[in-house]
Amino acid sequence: RDTDGKTSPSSSCDGSVDGVTADGIRQYPNYFDLILCINMIHIAPWEATLGLMECAGKVLKKGGMLVCYGPYKVGGTAVESNLKFDEALRSRNPS
Repeated sequence: RDTDGKTSPSSSCDGSVDGVTADGIRQYPNYFDLILCINMIHIAPWEATLGLMECAGKVLKKGGMLVCYGPYKVGGTAVESNLKFDEALRSRNPS
């Protein structure tokens, strides 16, 4: 939060790049209360997920949270809408 108690603006971190600086997020060790990652882990290269975890470990405050959301499978399956969404994303970028 900013000093006036309002939520700080969002920042980005490209976890796929070793030694990420992106918009300078790493210059804020132990600064953030929350990192929200939406629709990345299931589609990005594994290196990006590793980078996300490493970055979160450095910039989150003690007790901070990394929240990841996406069309994940549980027990090998997912709801139909998530399967279709995943398929649509993969068709745009099959790598």
